[in-house]
Amino acid sequence: MAIQQQFHQVRNFTYGINRYAMADLENAILTLDYFIDKCLKENSSTVVSHAVSQLITTTIVFNFTPQFNALQCGGACDIQVQVPQISDHHLRAMARLTFSNQSEESQKDELCQVIINRRAVDNHERFQVDVDRNQDEILKIKEISRRKDPIHSHSFPVRPQDLNQSGFVPTACYVTYCQHAASHAIYCKHLPGAQNFTHILRLARMQIYVLSLVREENLLVEIWQQNVAERFIIDFRITSKDGIVCVASFDVNTHFKAEKLPFYEIPLQRSETCCNYDVPGFYRLRDRFNNAKLDTMLSYKVALDKMTMDIADIFGVRAAYSDGRFFPVRHEVKIAPGFYSILPDALVKCSIQLASMNRTSVIFDHILKVGSNKLLTISTKLVSVNHGRVANIPDSIMLLEALAPLLNKKSYSKVTCPNQIPIKAFKYSFTIRSNDIDINQHVNNAVYISACFDAASKAVSSGSSAYRTSFGRDFNPACLTELSASYYKQMFEHQLLDTFTWQDEDDDKLHFVMKHENVNIFYMTGNYSVKQISKL
Repeated sequence: MAIQQQFHQVRNFTYGINRYAMADLENAILTLDYFIDKCLKENSSTVVSHAVSQLITTTIVFNFTPQFNALQCGGACDIQVQVPQISDHHLRAMARLTFSNQSEESQKDELCQVIINRRAVDNHERFQVDVDRNQDEILKIKEISRRKDPIHSHSFPVRPQDLNQSGFVPTACYVTYCQHAASHAIYCKHLPGAQNFTHILRLARMQIYVLSLVREENLLVEIWQQNVAERFIIDFRITSKDGIVCVASFDVNTHFKAEKLPFYEIPLQRSETCCNYDVPGFYRLRDRFNNAKLDTMLSYKVALDKMTMDIADIFGVRAAYSDGRFFPVRHEVKIAPGFYSILPDALVKCSIQLASMNRTSVIFDHILKVGSNKLLTISTKLVSVNHGRVANIPDSIMLLEALAPLLNKKSYSKVTCPNQIPIKAFKYSFTIRSNDIDINQHVNNAVYISACFDAASKAVSSGSSAYRTSFGRDFNPACLTELSASYYKQMFEHQLLDTFTWQDEDDDKLHFVMKHENVNIFYMTGNYSVKQISKL
């Protein structure tokens, strides 16, 4: 029985943007999976058996138009989902995305067409190459699987944050792995067809074929390049210690217009010191505990900050300070228990308020509410930087009458990082990936917080003595109630970060210190609720 459904005015389809202000592909795939599930659940409860709900995405074929990268913050699209084939061992789905409020017949407004196949896994957590695959797919898998002499190879571990609720790497993550390996090849000058990372984002077609499930382990990505007419094709083979995990092919069209695009307009209610707007459907992405993802919200906030300051320009920074930039140095986060259980399609109301300012910095308060319930408050201190140095904010801004009540209203002093790391501290190291970089061309602030959660996960699962409290078999961030973070230095792609974590002896704070070549980069403390732990 075929199933079909149309979803209109879908916002936050890609949850913001990547480092070049283009649509984020990994998030796009996860969102498509969400809408396929929604289509199945809402259309026929009799057709969708338990076996079908356990099927795993193993094939993704994206055909892009150049307009796809214009789908950014707040952009609305319509998604047409069709499921022409469905059984207990195989599901085939197709999706077509168009800009909202456009005619069905208009091809120029199409964003992309996608084919997704889901399959049942065997007892060895593998998917048979020849089962429920068309001939082109089989040939592509076998051809890349047999390749020799890659032009580049790159190895890196799976992070705990990569895993889904079933405990394995979702198909969408392989896009990130391929992009990161290609970026590393460009960094090493091993990919002659691409001069910079934007070239491998100008995709005409993308194919991902998963052959087995992977949990936390090291992966090796091998790369080959083919030149075809005006395009070049990058092929990838990802292997684990047990064999081939995934093969992929990116068909790159260098004639695609992939320049930075302006943010899509989000309807704002604004004054000189405040912006209010709605964030619909933001919480469709969940972590491996089925929580709303705090780090994703913080990452998205960077794009919202830029939109608020550069575009909404709520206190005239761009007009009077075109050469200057603002960098975050402090975060204070207060988390209500209800935040983690926000429903995927909840309408979240967000308020950005200018809370305080002085000669060199401003403090913004981000407040998220569902109804009248305040679920998250993020206070961010941003320092004024001009030509790489801390600079004074111009008088034309400081002397604005509307800002007078905010002068020095709040102050977040610099938090000193611990001089010594306790012997019992647990150490977790990771290398910066390409998708960790944001539109400011440095590591997104949320990446540090995600890495702290990963370090806590590793410490708990290994039984480390760094923590006195029992958090179970894994660290669930839903136990956290407050975070206090300080940023000391910027980090960039391919650099190595060491994270040290431990629990305070006197109180129940968790400590996280990040270092690069023994230089302090980031320090965070986290308060948790024992009551919350007991509920998890």
